Amino acid sequence: MQTIFIVSSGRSGSKALSEAFVDAPYTLSLHGPDKFEKANCLNYKGKLKSPKKIIINKRKQLVEMAHTRGLHYVENSWFISTFVKELSEVFPDCIIVHLVRDGRDFVRSGMSRKWFTGNKKFLNSESAWTRDHWTPPAIHKDRLSKVCWLWNEQQEVIHSQMIKLPEKNNGGVIHFEKLITEDLSKYMEQWGINCEGPLYMKKVNVTNNYKVPHWSEWNVRQIGKCKKIMGKSLEQHGYKF
Repeated sequence: MQTIFIVSSGRSGSKALSEAFVDAPYTLSLHGPDKFEKANCLNYKGKLKSPKKIIINKRKQLVEMAHTRGLHYVENSWFISTFVKELSEVFPDCIIVHLVRDGRDFVRSGMSRKWFTGNKKFLNSESAWTRDHWTPPAIHKDRLSKVCWLWNEQQEVIHSQMIKLPEKNNGGVIHFEKLITEDLSKYMEQWGINCEGPLYMKKVNVTNNYKVPHWSEWNVRQIGKCKKIMGKSLEQHGYKF
C-alpha cells in the first residue's frame, strides 16, 4: 500500500484535487485531516519541541488504519508544509509531492480575504495560523507585499525540505493549473496506484469573483512589488508575466 503526501501552501482548489482522488480504487483520499495549523506555524518559527511527535500522534494511526484495510493513503494538506522531514522519517516509504499554485492567483485570493487586515475575528481562527501568524518582516508594510511574501516564503520552506529528501521519497513538483484539465490517473500511476480509468477534477472556484483584478491588469506598482518579492520563485516554477 502506498502513502502519498501532497504538500501545498493554500487550500483553494486543493480540495477539488482530493475529491478527485477519492474515485481511485482502494484509496483513502483526505484533505487536511486533523488540522494543526498552529503546530505548523510554531514549527516554522522553531518553537515546536517535538515535530516528529506531532506527525506520529496526528498521522501514524490514520495511515496504518488505511493500510490495514487495504487502502492507499493520499493526503493533500496545507497544514504540513514544515513537516516534510518528519513525514519521511515516520513513513520511510512514503512519497511527498510539492503542489504549487501560481503565486499571483494566491495573492488575488489573499487580498480578497481577511489576511493581514488585523481583523480580530480572523486572528482568532485556525486559518490565521497559516496566514497572519507567519509574521512577514517589518519591511513589508502593505497587504500586497505581505501576501506576496507569504506565498514566496512558503514555497521556499517547502522547496528547502524537498531537496533534502531521499530520492525514493521525493515525488517532485506538480502545478495546480495543469491539473485542472489533465487526467490525474497518470500521477497516481507514477506513485504506484493503479486507477483502472481516468480521473478528473471537478470545476473549482472562479477567480473572477476576487476583489483584485487578474494579474495581467495589475498596475506598474503592483507588478513591481510582486516581482521584487516573489519573482525568483515564480520563475523557478515556470510562471512569467
